[in-house]
Amino acid sequence: MKKLLVLTNFSDEAAEAAKFAAVLCQQLKADIILYNSFLSQPVMPDLSGSAWMVGELAPVQEYQQELSKLSHELASIVLKTPPGLHQPKIHEEEGEGSLGLNVKEINNKDEIEMVVMGAPQGSGLEHFLSGSDTASVIDHSTRPVMIYPQGSNVKNLHKVVFATDFNAADLIALNYLEKLSHVVKFQVTVVHVNEFGEAHLPLESEKSFFNQLKKIDMPGLTYESIRGKDTVERLANYLGNSKADLLVLMHRKRSFFKELFGSSTTKTMMKRAIPLLVIPSDMKG
Repeated sequence: MKKLLVLTNFSDEAAEAAKFAAVLCQQLKADIILYNSFLSQPVMPDLSGSAWMVGELAPVQEYQQELSKLSHELASIVLKTPPGLHQPKIHEEEGEGSLGLNVKEINNKDEIEMVVMGAPQGSGLEHFLSGSDTASVIDHSTRPVMIYPQGSNVKNLHKVVFATDFNAADLIALNYLEKLSHVVKFQVTVVHVNEFGEAHLPLESEKSFFNQLKKIDMPGLTYESIRGKDTVERLANYLGNSKADLLVLMHRKRSFFKELFGSSTTKTMMKRAIPLLVIPSDMKG
């Protein structure tokens, strides 16, 4: 059975992302691994020899209690699953150490469809650039990572935008979206982002990309081009005007989009609460 690896640090934004994942699982026919990664703290004995307690519980016990609490909240959502849809099972897991490395290990041993995590108020894209834990998860995950920003109104995926610079590796992401679209029933628009002054791809490479694009079986697949200066602002406006529910990017070393969205100005412009799906170039499966 496929699973969504839902990460939580027990924040409000993580809870919102987990609740979105619970609904998405119904469509994907997947179960949930609700996961918390922690760094252990030394437990200091007092004069009587008992452990130094936080409240009445040691820290790890508090994590377990919070994990169980969130699991019960998700279970109440699952119980409302409409007839005919998959009712996901919820598994609680926790681990000590680096979040990114722990995610990589779970990816390797479980049938993970995607990783889901929350982001603070603002853009998932902004958090992709500035959040250290988020960056670690994206760098280590061999499965797609969905970043769901706090305050997002997206409950279902209908309109998906995939931003590309026509790199051949982007076809990995499009093939994944093709499979996903047959289950979730969303439509995809491929948006080519090209800034003035940027080296243009050889015509043969562009033709090859389009030839492969024609082979992808996605009803309603469309193509748009964004050119000129301030391409990030243009893309942000496009996402808003098209009422996109999800922005998809390919993650690879020396990524075009890392450079494109790297300035503080562009981070400010991208403060739209649109979920972001980051697909690794070395994705397995």
